[in-house]
Amino acid sequence: MIDIILVDDEKLFIEGMKLILSQDASINITQTFNNGLQLVNHLKSTEKFPDILLLDLSMPVMDGVETIRALQSEIKAEINTIVLSSYYNDSTILKLLDEGASGFLAKNENPADVIITVKKVKENGFHI
Repeated sequence: MIDIILVDDEKLFIEGMKLILSQDASINITQTFNNGLQLVNHLKSTEKFPDILLLDLSMPVMDGVETIRALQSEIKAEINTIVLSSYYNDSTILKLLDEGASGFLAKNENPADVIITVKKVKENGFHI
């Protein structure tokens, strides 16, 4: 089973991702949060970390890059993180990988590719 936490400020997107990921019995969304700060506060209070974070790049309160940095400095746990965004270019993706992201998905990605990316990141620790 691949346990996932999904972090995005758009409720409709969260529900759509739940539907997409529920098509694969090996994937389990354990929780959702609306921003990175909620996620970081949750992870500070638990010993059970997800296998993968699906993390929106652009959110209020704490965005995706700030969240990755907080995970590294405050949580100090190696959690594979796939960043999601509608707005990106090659330099953005390279910066995210440099910051510690395990992968990147465009928000308009084919649903089958979302499942493939999750499985590849679980298996290899990264996927581009």
